[in-house]
Amino acid sequence: MKKTTVILFCMFIFISMKAQTLFTFEDAVPADWSVTGGRLALTTNTCKEGVSSLEWTANANSTISFPLTFKALSTNGTLLYIYSPRVTNDTITISFINGSTIKREANILCNFVGWREFNRAYKEYETKTATNMTRVEFALKLNKNVPGGRKILFDKMEFNNTANLDAKVHGPHMLLDKQYLKGETSYLELYTFERDIPLSQPSSQELVDLALIRERQTRTLGTPTLLQERRALNFVNGLNIVENSDGTLSGKPIDITYGGLTDSYIQSVFVHLVNLSVSETYRETFLKAVRYILDQGIGEGCNYFMSSAMDFYKAGMEIPANVLDVAYACEGDLRQRLLDFVKWFCYYNEVYRPAETYKANLVSDYVYLYLSHFSAIAALQTDDAVAVRELKAVKRYIERNTEYTPGSKGILKPDGTGFHHNSHYNNYMYSYMPWTQCMWGLKGTSFRIKEEAYERFKKAVLSVYIMATKSPLDGYHYFANAFAGRNAFGSGILLAYSKEHFKQLIEIGDDIKGNDLELKAAYNYFFESNEYGGNTADYSGFYAFNYSPAAIYRKDNWVVSMRSVTSKFWGAEIYSGQNRFGRYQSHGSLDVLYDGTLAGNGYPTNNAVGGWDWNVVPGTTTVHYTSWSDMMPGGSTTQRFDQYSKGKNFSGAMSFGSHGIFASDFDQIDKWGKAECYLPTNLEFKKSMFAFGDMIICLGSNITSSGVYGDDMITATNLFQNIVTDFIGDLVVNGEIVPQGESRITSDKDNWFITPAGTGYFIPKGNDPIVLKYGEQITPSQTGADYANPTGTSVAAKAYIDHG
Repeated sequence: MKKTTVILFCMFIFISMKAQTLFTFEDAVPADWSVTGGRLALTTNTCKEGVSSLEWTANANSTISFPLTFKALSTNGTLLYIYSPRVTNDTITISFINGSTIKREANILCNFVGWREFNRAYKEYETKTATNMTRVEFALKLNKNVPGGRKILFDKMEFNNTANLDAKVHGPHMLLDKQYLKGETSYLELYTFERDIPLSQPSSQELVDLALIRERQTRTLGTPTLLQERRALNFVNGLNIVENSDGTLSGKPIDITYGGLTDSYIQSVFVHLVNLSVSETYRETFLKAVRYILDQGIGEGCNYFMSSAMDFYKAGMEIPANVLDVAYACEGDLRQRLLDFVKWFCYYNEVYRPAETYKANLVSDYVYLYLSHFSAIAALQTDDAVAVRELKAVKRYIERNTEYTPGSKGILKPDGTGFHHNSHYNNYMYSYMPWTQCMWGLKGTSFRIKEEAYERFKKAVLSVYIMATKSPLDGYHYFANAFAGRNAFGSGILLAYSKEHFKQLIEIGDDIKGNDLELKAAYNYFFESNEYGGNTADYSGFYAFNYSPAAIYRKDNWVVSMRSVTSKFWGAEIYSGQNRFGRYQSHGSLDVLYDGTLAGNGYPTNNAVGGWDWNVVPGTTTVHYTSWSDMMPGGSTTQRFDQYSKGKNFSGAMSFGSHGIFASDFDQIDKWGKAECYLPTNLEFKKSMFAFGDMIICLGSNITSSGVYGDDMITATNLFQNIVTDFIGDLVVNGEIVPQGESRITSDKDNWFITPAGTGYFIPKGNDPIVLKYGEQITPSQTGADYANPTGTSVAAKAYIDHG
């Protein structure tokens, strides 16, 4: 009986020790915790769970020590919440000890105000082997430049935690141990960059310029509806915020874990605060709510990373704008803390990336999503000297983004093309719009961009206009679908740089150069206008864009686009649910577009929801699929794929002014990494296109394909495809209007075609037979959702040379 009692007693001790790896600090300070150089107590002033937290009142070299037996494994770690009432830059060192030997050590930098999450797996230490622990120590090393005692709070402290070990974002409070951390450390890396622009007393002119820029950054907020105001009050009242006697705030804890801080939640928080900020009636409620939100840990360094729960681009632009709206309504420390949060959110410290690495890290995502916020972040700094320094950094960052980078990295290339996702990507150059706005916000000041940066950016803007049709209206400048990236026949073919942005760029140029006649003449040409006097440029001619690689031949009211791929730059981007059948969109394409509407060009006007034959891309040479499933990478609607060539790397153009040549030597790749995404057809071809006068002479040779697939999958060089509507004309073959139907035309004689869109094709005798199809066709949407049973229907006219 005595023996049984001993065994039960040992089991009880083991269970007790295991349970005590979690400390919630609700009833009392744990009895076996000791402190030197300070004291421990519970406080209800603020917490992250329950109603109280542990308060550590500390002097110099204060330590907390307590016994704790557990085994550190790579599958577990420590999760705790720590509260700092002010920025001190003190260091808290957590030591994990076995006997008298320190086995692991972690540092927390007290460079924050409010609650922050410490979430660290035991594999994220210098020592990674499994280790038994018997004791834990917290030691505080004071920053001697900050006088006075310290109060640090802890809550919900768990050792051997196994939840959310990898789902975390490390904040600047983890900076001292950066080299050991895993997970999302991209934000943290930015905080290691040196502020290489000195902080100095601003000149009188800089202060005048700062005032002007701040005026341009004035936030104009609409008056919320009564319902919006009521919802905002309900949200704040639901937090049960109470101001304590020491000035701290208590209330309902806010979940600041990785999963707790979602895009939609953060946006809703700041939308509510914005709606309260405009009313003097609720001024005190608003300011108290802002303090509480920040104190609870929704701020710089919080464990938050934008997810797909909300539209990524929508969240990336709107959340910082909402936070800046709130910051504008605040003053002093509150404003600065909100600005620090926006900096954290927007990767703002990219402006200080070192000279030796910045070119490899120029990303158009940052420009599009965040650059428009950078001027406000800089100008609204509460210290004028800091604001001037930050404006200098923003100016330099804008200029750096215009610099040409080699290969697929960066944004702008010497030929004027704009890059995204490692290739020429006109669609994503909507990033040029916030870029322009940011430049415009600095004009007329000593922070204006340099002339050479302006000229590079201007060339990029003119290049996208050269590739597109003309129109006096926004929304009618179209590219060939060969440039669509993953946005087939939708936003991918629409030039996303408005007339107003073009005018802003002219103002920027006039500010820098005095009078930019070139850009004004270009505006008159592309918008068919005389708004800037009688000086109108003529952009007729042949243009080589070899970073694409593509060529543009334009004249009168038409634009011809020629494009193919290389082993370095892809020609089609296929994403989950986007452009699922688009692999052929740049297979040596030759596309003719006329000024006017999409319907008038025979292009789909329904965002390609059906009716377009994805096999028959004008000008391309392709193997025609007979199964829509097989035409999607991996036979799925989700597999990612970028269409490169396999090994041949020759594709490009040469301009001779008003005429030129485009040529390509192509072999098709079917893999994405090591995954085989398509049944290999081993397609190869050589092409040359000579442009002069009103003609383009096209030559093809060495066209081959082979593989284990059905004979019904023919290899073809596609001449044209038009969606036929009332907006275009008839199909004419050898001078005769052709009714709907299908025919096979032998090439024992010359053949003439005039497409419904009005383009003429001449195929001399001696070629392979020509297949002509004119009638209703049913094809799937570009999303691939209806691939098994497509219903999208259009009347189309198309022709291709059947190589067999």
